[in-house]
Amino acid sequence: EPLARKLFSSAFLSCWLELKPDQQLTVSDGLESAMRKDTVFMQMMLNVVELMSHCRESTALPFSQKSLGDLAIECHAFAKAFRYKELELESFFDMKAIYNGLVPKAVQSSPQLLSVIENIIEITQSLQEQEIAQGVLTFVQQHTSLSSFSSTPSWYEKLGQWDVALALYSEQLAAQPHNFDIFLQRMHCLDSLGRWQDLHMSVMQIWPKATVQQRELCADVACSAAAGSRQWKFIADYAPFLTDDDYRKPMHLAMLALYNNDFSAAQSNISLARQKLEPTLTSLWSESYQRSYGNMVVLQSLAEMEEMIMYKTGDVMTKTNVRIAWKQRLDACKYDPEVWQSILKIRALVLSPEEDFSSWLDYAALCRNDTIGMNARTMAMQRAERVLLNLLGIETPGRMLPVEQPKVAYAYIKHLWFSKRTDQAMEYLGQLIQYLSSKAQPTESEAKLLARCFHKGGHWQSGPFVAAGELTDDIISRAIDSYQHATSWDGSYYKAWHAWAYMSFLAVNHYKALNKFEQLRQHAVMAVKGFFNSVSLRPNDNLQDTLRLLTLWFTYGHIRDVSDTLQEGLKNVDLDTWLQVIPQLIARIDISEERVRTSIHDLLLSMARLNPQRLVFPLTVAASNDKAGGKRKDIAARLVERMKEHDRVLVEQAHMVSEELIRVAVLWNEMWHEGLEEASRLHSEKDMNQMFEILEPLHRRLQEITNDSTEREKEFVQLFGKELREAWVRARKFRTHGDSREIAAAWDTYFTVYRRLGRTLQHLVSLDLHEVSPKLLAARNLKLAVPGKYGRGSDCVTIESFEAMLSVITSKQRPRKLTIRGSDGNEYQYLLKAHEDLRQDERVMQLFSLINVLLENDGATAHRSLSITTYFVLPLTPSLGLIEWVPTCDT
Repeated sequence: EPLARKLFSSAFLSCWLELKPDQQLTVSDGLESAMRKDTVFMQMMLNVVELMSHCRESTALPFSQKSLGDLAIECHAFAKAFRYKELELESFFDMKAIYNGLVPKAVQSSPQLLSVIENIIEITQSLQEQEIAQGVLTFVQQHTSLSSFSSTPSWYEKLGQWDVALALYSEQLAAQPHNFDIFLQRMHCLDSLGRWQDLHMSVMQIWPKATVQQRELCADVACSAAAGSRQWKFIADYAPFLTDDDYRKPMHLAMLALYNNDFSAAQSNISLARQKLEPTLTSLWSESYQRSYGNMVVLQSLAEMEEMIMYKTGDVMTKTNVRIAWKQRLDACKYDPEVWQSILKIRALVLSPEEDFSSWLDYAALCRNDTIGMNARTMAMQRAERVLLNLLGIETPGRMLPVEQPKVAYAYIKHLWFSKRTDQAMEYLGQLIQYLSSKAQPTESEAKLLARCFHKGGHWQSGPFVAAGELTDDIISRAIDSYQHATSWDGSYYKAWHAWAYMSFLAVNHYKALNKFEQLRQHAVMAVKGFFNSVSLRPNDNLQDTLRLLTLWFTYGHIRDVSDTLQEGLKNVDLDTWLQVIPQLIARIDISEERVRTSIHDLLLSMARLNPQRLVFPLTVAASNDKAGGKRKDIAARLVERMKEHDRVLVEQAHMVSEELIRVAVLWNEMWHEGLEEASRLHSEKDMNQMFEILEPLHRRLQEITNDSTEREKEFVQLFGKELREAWVRARKFRTHGDSREIAAAWDTYFTVYRRLGRTLQHLVSLDLHEVSPKLLAARNLKLAVPGKYGRGSDCVTIESFEAMLSVITSKQRPRKLTIRGSDGNEYQYLLKAHEDLRQDERVMQLFSLINVLLENDGATAHRSLSITTYFVLPLTPSLGLIEWVPTCDT
């Protein structure tokens, strides 16, 4: 049966194409009703529809996008459902005009449109892709008469935009003050926003006059209000109205028991809550971890409630260990403000926000990072402000900021800046700096905080001018002064050194444009020193700083002060730092400035002694690159000779492997086929000189056949050598005497060979190393590392052997799939590709690595698992190289 199910889509399509239109209509009439009766058949038919969508349009089943979307929702095929509902949504708009950048007339809102939007929101919620739903809603608001405040509040609840939903419900409640349903939904919004004092007041307002049924409906938010506002005793009034099957009832009763120090009742209620949670958790876990995550957080909270019993009854050491475990556990949680809020709310049973202020500061930072670039008065920013004001012990900020808790004050100042209250933030920052600086002996913690204050001050002062490209001498001076203060208070603070170096780097460009050499020189020295410090403090993910350092080196390294600073910095930075910029270093080995050129050579040789595997291929390729400048090739050759002094075997093996891979990448059949095609084009354009420049190297290769030539090369000469030599004799006669009959006869022969070569290449599906490179086949247990698997000593994976057979991928360039067996016993696969400059791919991988670092370090993207998959690229010539094989990917 599984095989039959796999073949069903193809079999159905085959039969469908044989039916006449009236027969297709008869079959399709019964399909939809049959699909609704059996979800398995429904899923199979949805797969059929997907397959048929890739065929010509006439093969499509006569189902509307609405029907397909509804069917997909019914059988929980949410990805398919989203696609069909997206197409249904597009049918309401002039998408062609929108894609062309036009602004068509706004579409009037309708029940059908609202239904589709609600379907999409529900689907994306099931797929855990709320950002997609937000994008759809924004699109609809831009192109319809539907505004944000004429939308359905429940949409924003599902999107997690509780602040918008709260405003909509408040507006509705003003018009219908006695509508309990609206009041209840408004309380849910307050709960999700963490506005527990407001929620507690709302509960106190409605609870006395609520019916039993209404109390049952709002008991959960009432318990949450009591816990969030730390009015634990009120849980005794609310929890009895929760249903017995709901895990939240014993969970809240356990909180009440912990508050009353009734540990026996707490433990029994925790166990009961687990039992009631188990069926739901098991069901969701079977679907996906993502869908069960909310219940996993509840399970963690129940475990922590058990640990609270230990915390309340244990000694100081026990309490310390529990707090350390809680901190580690919170850091490992999903970076979602709602998740953190639910955990910290329960921990407040034993740890007040003042006692656990570091966790609450992390929560405030999470809220702030969750909304970078958005309007300052968003839900998360409101949460963060309430937390920080509570920790400061004030309701609203006054003229003077309470700075007795410097870390909390610093967090609040950052919050003000991101809330666009920049003047107030700068004023409070000055107050905090004055408070900390006035201390006779600041503690280590206070000194580090001072460094961060000065860093922020410099960044905030200069940031707008840097972004606008409007630097002045005064802005540069003040920013660098702030950053210098930061480095003096904390010499190990990476961000301060990076900011100091970057501002100095910008200053170099600024003074260069003004032709102020002395200021340029001073700031170039400062930038070099700063970048060396930032690179050494951040051994990983320092590509951006390293590239800027190279720019300064190559451009201003001839200046003595800059050169001296560079030499000093090179002594203090790990040589491995430069491995990520080997292509840039080799590209400058022939730079005209002698001082710079010598220092680059010395660095490359030092790297080669420490890590020869990383340098041997790039230098070997540069030394054999005929297309590079003669000077660069000669210098690379001299550097290779210097490497031989330390490890001759490794260099010779790299040269052999490189030469043989080039031979395997382009066989003589392919080389002649491509060469004749290009020469034919030039002949038709009457460009005879260029035509002979293409043909001459090909014919020289024919004369180089020796006993060391491969079987394929010898076979080529046997099959085509005589005809090609005859054609070449005629072509040279034409060049000598200008007889057009000779060149015509030559091309008759060339065309014959070209057609025969084309037929042989059509059948090129695999290669045997015995025929195309016996040297690679015979290579065993090399010292040379497997490409991309470098390391030192025993960590280096070396080449044990090459797989005898290579598969040829059927595309225009016919790349080869090469397998290398490593010394660790694993097989490593690569794409051996010709006719492309893989040096460009290598630089693109550098760019992608840099983008990954930026994504990782940006607060808005760091915790969303955003990254670009990179792979190893090894250029062997300017038009050929190896690419690491990435499995399960399409090209």
